[in-house]
Parts: sequence; structure tokens; C-alpha cells
Amino acid sequence: MDNNLLKDINNIVWYIPIKKLRNSLRNYLIKLNEYNQVIKLQNDFTLKKLYNLDKYKLDEKNFSFDECSEFLRKYNELNNSFSKTCVFYVGHSAGFFSEFNNMVLAIIYCLVNKINFKLYSKTANFSNGIGWEEFFKPFCNEVFHDLYHQYNSRYYDPNLLNLLNAIKSEHNIDYFTQDIFYDIKNPEFLNRSFNIEELDINGNIKEVFGLISKKIYRFNEKTENEIKSLINTLNLPKNYIAAHIRAGDKITESNLISYEVYIEAIKKYSNLKDIFIFTDDYSIIDNIKNKYKNTYNIHTLTNKDEKGYTLNKLNSKSDNEKHKELIKLFAMIEVCRKADICFGSYTTNPDSFLSAIMEEGKFIEIEDKKFHIM
Repeated sequence: MDNNLLKDINNIVWYIPIKKLRNSLRNYLIKLNEYNQVIKLQNDFTLKKLYNLDKYKLDEKNFSFDECSEFLRKYNELNNSFSKTCVFYVGHSAGFFSEFNNMVLAIIYCLVNKINFKLYSKTANFSNGIGWEEFFKPFCNEVFHDLYHQYNSRYYDPNLLNLLNAIKSEHNIDYFTQDIFYDIKNPEFLNRSFNIEELDINGNIKEVFGLISKKIYRFNEKTENEIKSLINTLNLPKNYIAAHIRAGDKITESNLISYEVYIEAIKKYSNLKDIFIFTDDYSIIDNIKNKYKNTYNIHTLTNKDEKGYTLNKLNSKSDNEKHKELIKLFAMIEVCRKADICFGSYTTNPDSFLSAIMEEGKFIEIEDKKFHIM
């Protein structure tokens, strides 16, 4: 340790009359300084590695305009015209629809603020090292460099602030995910009206969110076939109701809603007797079947051994198991999407997504809450 710094520490603690407390504070300040020195060495080492690289290349895959929709063509032309750049990490740490929904908010935010949105998804938690295109068709330019996995997250680490600024400066990046994440959740942003003439966008957050979601939520051929194959096992009738009844780790964010509340709402809105239940806990299926077996025909893709979803449980599965779980999630969303009426709650991100992309009046918010993205 620098002698001058040690002298300063001794001067600070000198006036503490209790020897034990004085020594404890001295030791704490010395250890704190040592820790900060380690962080500084790590940051300096990383910076040297970055600065010693040849002229930085984005490892970027440009969006192909071949066979894309008119909207995506216009979007990419507009997006690529902006001089400032944001690299957004989708699949960082939350469930798929939390990641997707917040990505759409980031796309809207970047359009409003004239920022070039670029996607990073190589190490997405919903993928097996492929990223967005494991399940979906591309919709914008995407970058792949490992530095986006290491230093691009939802939330700031104050110990890395100087390092992050240096990385962004060196590589001509203006924003990482954490630089805009709080702004996209800001009520002032969410409650405004949006008017982007180049894309014929004019509406509130739900309308604009729904429009963009429908344009970019496009399964690739392999995923689409897997989803159709799974849905076909249900043998659903032409007309049916859907309900998303969440359990699992959702209780850590909000109160769970009883299945009886859903059934009462279904009775109020429809006379249909076939119900598809989208849930992560098979006990809900058992309870509904036992209580309403003479009233409703229950359909589900939930397995009998499922007792509530947690993200950690999904992340612990093998690559193949995780892929199948995601296909099942997308299949359940598609079944809900095509229902005559779907019942759900804005306390879950899948339901916020469904509400925004379904025709007006086809999604019923079970608690009459205002449109919201968790």
C-alpha cells in the first residue's frame, strides 16, 4: 500500500477513542483499498486487451432485405440512418416474454430518440448458443462479439462504469442495455403518444407495442413446424376459450389469481365449453377438472409432473430439454392467440404480449388492470 495513503488512514482513525473500534476501521479501510486496487488492475488489464486489438470490428450480421415485409424494409432503412448506436442484449436474465417485451420497448425508445438499434442475442438465456435465430427470423442488424455478453446487462455495476464508458468510446457505441433500461420503464415514456411518420406509427404504447411485436415475432420454418406438430396433438375444436393461469415464481412478483376467478369470468363472457388452459402447474388442471368436469372440456399442454415454473429450473435443463420447453411455450401462446377469447393478467409478460397482438376485445384482463409490461 502507498505510504501516504496508509498515513491518511491512520490520521482518520486516530481520534477514535476505543482501540478495538479504531483497529477494526483501519483494517476495513486497508482491505477496501486493496479491493479497489484489484478492480482497477482487472479493468486496466481488460482495457489493454481491448485497446491492443486491431481496428475493432463489430462481428455484425446485416439484415437481409430479401423477402422481408415492407414494414421491415422501411424500419431497417430508418434505423440504419441514425448516427447514434445502442447494442441491446435480449435474453440477459429474465423469462422469454420479459426479455422480448422489454426489447420491443427498447426498439420504440430508439426510434423515438433516433438511435440505431442493434441486437445481441448470441448468449441469450432462452437459446443454446444460437441466439434469436434459433427460433425466429431476423429483423435487424445483429452483433456477436463476446464483449456484449460480458459488459452489456440490464443493470449498472458501479465498479465497471469507467470501463464501460471506455469500451463504448473505443468501439463507437453510445448505449448498452443498462443505459436505456430505466428510461424504457419510465411512466413518462410509457404514457406518451407515439408518432413515427416514416413507419406509419401513430398511437399509444399498447398500440405501437402490438404493431411492432407482430412485425418482428416471426418464427423460422423449423420452429413453426415444431409448434404446429405440438398443437396438433390437442385436437382442439374450431371454437374454444383460452386462459393463462400462472403459478410458480410469479408469486414473488404479485398475488396469484385463483382459477375460480377465471371460471367466473369465462361464464360471464362466453357459453363455449372447450377451454385451453395455459399454466405451469398441473394441479390447476386437476382442480378445474374435478370441480367443473360436467361443465367444461379442458385442454392443455402442461405435463402432469409440472408444479410451477421457475427460471432457474428452466436454465438448469439440457439444451435439448430447454429447446422443447421454449417450443411448448410458443405453442401455448399460439393456441391462446387463436382462441375466440383469451383470459389473462397484466401481472405476467406473456399476457401483456397477447393483449397487444390480439384483436380488440379478444383478450380479457381478469383484474381490469391498465396495460402494463413487467
